[in-house]
Amino acid sequence: MDLLSPNHRPKLWSTIWLATIWSIWLSRNDIIFKSTNPSLHHILDTAKVNSWLWINAKAGNDTFSYSEWMSFPLDCYNINL
Repeated sequence: MDLLSPNHRPKLWSTIWLATIWSIWLSRNDIIFKSTNPSLHHILDTAKVNSWLWINAKAGNDTFSYSEWMSFPLDCYNINL
């Protein structure tokens, strides 16, 4: 699957969105059930890791490294905001 194509961009954004929401949910559970302090840095890192894993699993290839994704996630797909 070519996630760079315009037809697949909504799937890419959906994956990033779901990874972010999932990270927020996990942090919320940690706060409630484990009495931890929330950390925005941890939430964002978890979202980046999950989105990288999910996108690479869906794409079926490693088009960019984990370190590239962690440093510049949107640049990996030539996304300009």
